Amino acid sequence: GLYVELKAPNLHLKSGMDITAAVLEVLAEKGYADRPGQVFLQCFDGPTLRRLRHEIGTPLPLIQLIGENSWGEDTESDYNHLRSAEGLAEVATYADGIGPWLNQIYLGRDAAGGIMLSDLAATARALGLLVHPYTFRRDELPTGVSSFSELLDIFFRQAGVDGVFTDFPDIVCQYLRTLSDTGSTPR
Repeated sequence: GLYVELKAPNLHLKSGMDITAAVLEVLAEKGYADRPGQVFLQCFDGPTLRRLRHEIGTPLPLIQLIGENSWGEDTESDYNHLRSAEGLAEVATYADGIGPWLNQIYLGRDAAGGIMLSDLAATARALGLLVHPYTFRRDELPTGVSSFSELLDIFFRQAGVDGVFTDFPDIVCQYLRTLSDTGSTPR
């Protein structure tokens, strides 16, 4: 399948180009415009996703990417608000899931060495939203995580995410197969 990110839609619109329409046109030309089981569309910009859902009416699953306000994304979205229960409830009106930065879920370790998780994934799931955090790298582990397998365990077994973005898909697939083989599949 395809997992397409609509990058900087407002920047493109200011230049007279509608990247949203262009992506949908290419998907239609290639026969993917109405394959919700094979295509996801993601974007950091909530208004773009609202347009896709409510004005254009795409049947494709939409994922609201969630960054940090300090990153300076080309967007009208307030990521602090989107991470709140109220913000996630709004996201649920136009998107099928969220794509948060992994450090918005994994908060490190407490004084006793226990893993600290935010309530972001659980709150999103309670609203029926998929959770696909990014970006999982074997060579850039978060503080307090000793291995890529441990990172995957934290997210799949403890946080209960539905999928992850990674630069190491072979390792993630192997990890998920191992879980499946042992009957220990994540949620």
